[in-house]
Amino acid sequence: MLMQLVKPDFTRHGQMLLDTPAYTAQPSNIDIRDRAYRLFEASGRMPGRTLSNWLEAQKQLRHESLQALWIAQERQRRRTMFPHIS
Repeated sequence: MLMQLVKPDFTRHGQMLLDTPAYTAQPSNIDIRDRAYRLFEASGRMPGRTLSNWLEAQKQLRHESLQALWIAQERQRRRTMFPHIS
């Protein structure tokens, strides 16, 4: 999946903020197009839903990206808090 990386936003302690999309990977138009086409296929190729499929695909991909970011940050936070546990 091709994605553009957005510049991280750091707190004064150097940790990324979870409230703002700090290190969000913005989905590329190719990724959005592919997901939108799958949504089109899943809806039985219903015409007239191009924009709504595009927007839904964009929303899904952003959500997945933010979810992956949150998981990675949570793992890092736990490693910092509990360095003796792998």
